[in-house]
Amino acid sequence: MTTPGTDEPGDRPGAAVAQWVAMEVIAAARGVLDAAEQLVRDPEQAARLAAVLPDLVRSGMQVIAGMAAPPASPAAAGAQPSAQPADGTGEVDGPPDAPPGGAGAPSAAG
Repeated sequence: MTTPGTDEPGDRPGAAVAQWVAMEVIAAARGVLDAAEQLVRDPEQAARLAAVLPDLVRSGMQVIAGMAAPPASPAAAGAQPSAQPADGTGEVDGPPDAPPGGAGAPSAAG
């Protein structure tokens, strides 16, 4: 057993992560304070931000709501309908403008 305060950094990997997280929070707080200071120094910029903020929040809420809600149907999730043969043979011809018999069918010319 080691004495408190004498542990090697590798002995406590959680402490390194906690330290990194704390530094990230401090950096983020500095960023927020810098932005707040800029808004206090430039009232016109604050007014522009206040004008677009409701739309920005509304857009963000729509994105979050869309991420949380499951798709209503497979088509809404982007699924493509399966190709169904019109003649019931189980064989799918080429694209709608392809000649009968499929895209690689031999032509009558030979």
